[in-house]
Amino acid sequence: MGPHIELPGGLLLKQLGKVAYVTGAAGDPASTFRYRIIVDSIMVDPKCDPYFPAPPRGHRLLVAVRVETSDLYSPATDGDLQFDRWSTIGSDGVSEGSANSGSPCRAATELPFDLRPAAKYRGQITVDTMNPAGELVLGNTFVWKYPAT
Repeated sequence: MGPHIELPGGLLLKQLGKVAYVTGAAGDPASTFRYRIIVDSIMVDPKCDPYFPAPPRGHRLLVAVRVETSDLYSPATDGDLQFDRWSTIGSDGVSEGSANSGSPCRAATELPFDLRPAAKYRGQITVDTMNPAGELVLGNTFVWKYPAT
């Protein structure tokens, strides 16, 4: 387990390929997690399916993730990882609200919309942003820097 790096505002800096836990109770996150997510890559302005519209905010992120939910996971209380949980912070430090596009860049590899408890998933999430570089934020908890350096 790497160092615990907390950024201003309480965000936890994560590395690509490392697990981020969301727990439901105090204790060991490996045994009490609600869901855990691994961000494998963040592509800036990827080539999307031909019918996909231009990004409304100017740039697009394609986030490759692996997600595992536990039997504690509840879509009603834990939120939707596909759409309303992501935001960005630009290199100027300004936060940009929920930035999901609402449609997949590559439909065949999209993370499913409805996640079930006690399941594993692999897929991609499409995020529209004004920021070609900065930080990708999940649920005001975890942050990943992009593009990866």
